[in-house]
Amino acid sequence: MAGAQVHMSQAIFPAHADHLGLLSAGQLLKWIDTAACLAAEKHAGLPCVTASVDDIQFEETARVGQIISLNAKVNRAFTTSMEVGVKVTLQDPLTDVQKRISVAFSTYVARPRCDEKVVLKQVKLVTAQDFIEHNLAAERRKIRLGHGDVLNNLMEEYGIDDGQMCNQEEDVVSTDLTHVQSIELVLPPHANHQGNTFGGQIMAWMETVAAISASIEVGVRVEAYNCEEWGKGQPRHINSAFLIFNILNEHGESLIVPRVRPSTKDGLRRYHGAIARKKIRLTRKYHLLKKEDSCIPEFWDGSNKRSLHNSSEASCLESFSTF
Repeated sequence: MAGAQVHMSQAIFPAHADHLGLLSAGQLLKWIDTAACLAAEKHAGLPCVTASVDDIQFEETARVGQIISLNAKVNRAFTTSMEVGVKVTLQDPLTDVQKRISVAFSTYVARPRCDEKVVLKQVKLVTAQDFIEHNLAAERRKIRLGHGDVLNNLMEEYGIDDGQMCNQEEDVVSTDLTHVQSIELVLPPHANHQGNTFGGQIMAWMETVAAISASIEVGVRVEAYNCEEWGKGQPRHINSAFLIFNILNEHGESLIVPRVRPSTKDGLRRYHGAIARKKIRLTRKYHLLKKEDSCIPEFWDGSNKRSLHNSSEASCLESFSTF
């Protein structure tokens, strides 16, 4: 076997769906995080926590009565962190139709016991696809590490001018009207096997509040307080995420939604940040597609694993240029 693998299947019940009978994106994020975390812990032999999640695109919707299958596999281990890929497919038991819903990539960090030093074992490559994902994992890691600098560079190009906040176009909604705040009490059902609120649960809460606010790109910030210290100290920043929504009518056709107008300097910064993130997403997708083509070996057998690894490692680890 290559990287540690976990397979999960889930029947979609009404409790997993929204008011339209469609699988909640938040519920699916919980399942993805659970499967990926189990694969990471299976490889590390230690408790693991979610460090980051790459962009996830949902290609299909799922309904009550259908079945979701998740295949999670460790693609590559670094020193104390590893990349886990999760392939999500949909099956309708009545028609036997299968569709791919999503492919997600997450980074997990092993948590050592006490002061134990962790150096994760390397993933054993078995198939050509294992080899490709192993090399692309290094490329994706470089993109993650460079994301902040790329975003800052794009934001500097845009600049922020207070005069731009006075836009009086018609059919434009102020961003102040899209603000939503939610407070959740962490209860035992929200915890994982480690007794902590896990990444999937937090992502589910974020998706819920984002859907209420929905204005195409929605930014969500999560902070945590200790109940006994409420109002006494600064909250801890847990996570920030940006979710993209498509608004559909009853026929499944996309609708045009009103544009938004930032009303504060911080709102203007967020407005330009959304434009920059869209540019980064499109460029990153194009860049990884090109890298995937260059990492495909022409032949594969046991006698040439080492030579293929060396040659493709060199080609796939070229320095990543900024967008």
